[in-house]
Amino acid sequence: MKRRDGGDAVNYTLGVTGTSTLIALFQSITRSKALAIMFALGLVAYIFSWQVEEYSLRQ
Repeated sequence: MKRRDGGDAVNYTLGVTGTSTLIALFQSITRSKALAIMFALGLVAYIFSWQVEEYSLRQ
């Protein structure tokens, strides 16, 4: 079996930690109506600002 170096172990640990953090965030959002509304409003605001920026660059 191939031996891993230290960098691979760090990348694996960060990947697992990041994935578990995203899962916990998703569970929190789905359990809380207020968080779901805030997340949705933030997403809509981000998309709207991105569209405004794209439109202004075309002018």
